[in-house]
Amino acid sequence: MQENDKALQSFLIESDENLGQLEQDIVALERSPQDGDRIASAFRAIHTIKGTCGFFGFTQLETLSHALEDILGAMRDGDLHMDLPHATALLDGVDEIRVFLKRIHNDGKDGEPAPQDLIDRLHALIPTRTQNDAAASSPEIAQETPEATKSEQTETAAASEQDVMPASDHTSPEKTEPETSSPQQTGKSDTTVRVDVVLLDKLMNVVGELVLTRNQLLQHTASQNDAQLVNLSQRLNMVTSELQEGLMQTRMQPIRNAWSTYPRLLLDLERKTGKRVTPVLKGGDTELDRSLLEAIRDPLIHLVRNAVDHGIESPEKRRAKGKPESGTLTMSAYHESGNVTVEVSDD
Repeated sequence: MQENDKALQSFLIESDENLGQLEQDIVALERSPQDGDRIASAFRAIHTIKGTCGFFGFTQLETLSHALEDILGAMRDGDLHMDLPHATALLDGVDEIRVFLKRIHNDGKDGEPAPQDLIDRLHALIPTRTQNDAAASSPEIAQETPEATKSEQTETAAASEQDVMPASDHTSPEKTEPETSSPQQTGKSDTTVRVDVVLLDKLMNVVGELVLTRNQLLQHTASQNDAQLVNLSQRLNMVTSELQEGLMQTRMQPIRNAWSTYPRLLLDLERKTGKRVTPVLKGGDTELDRSLLEAIRDPLIHLVRNAVDHGIESPEKRRAKGKPESGTLTMSAYHESGNVTVEVSDD
């Protein structure tokens, strides 16, 4: 793979991770508009995406990202407060950025501009003072961006081997820990690596063959009167078991990875139904094999949709029954008798 291809792949992976963080922050801010840490996290995510777009010359994506950055910057400065209309517009912008990333992945170009009505909606949310101050604040950003972006991109290319996730899958990143654009965060590259899932599957097949061979050797050794052969076979048995367990562990992912999209799903359902839902997630550290996580993702989404559509009442009906206007949707996971139990319940 050429260096440019590696850099582009790193850009897509990093942008998708930042976009996922941005989406979670926006949804959380709709419920807690004064959360300064969330505002800072969201701003850093979109600022990184915008800056790296400039490095690659993706001007159309940069324009859209800049509009989102201006809105979040105004929130950071206290000129705006998140509410449902702002969250809706920002999330629509996030969806459009994903369209751009898919286009870049397929064609290597960002292509046509974002829909003008979306750009107009975003610009209409930017306070006048923020627009007037853009020229004053841009020199600082402009001074930072060219060198900082190149430095960030160099680090990104070097980090293309880091953060366990499938290099061929840009839509479902697997992350072992939260990530920000903070320059002080330097130790992460020493503790994690990025591995293609196809390679893991191939290694699993090889280890499976090794386990079969080990079993055959153990059976053969049991019928032999050779102490040295017995010792060697026992050693091979121990090493093979450790290798099998370690490789299986690399495929394990916390179930919170599968839950990461649910807050956005609930916000969309709230806009559609007019209901209010508070998500409660329990046991997010419970681990499952990655293939199982993928297999249960759609059924769990179906359960969540049914809970909102048919289980939780409208705010008016809940008030009439003496309930809080916002319903509670609880998703929990836990180990029980050697199995993992996943539950979805509503009030």
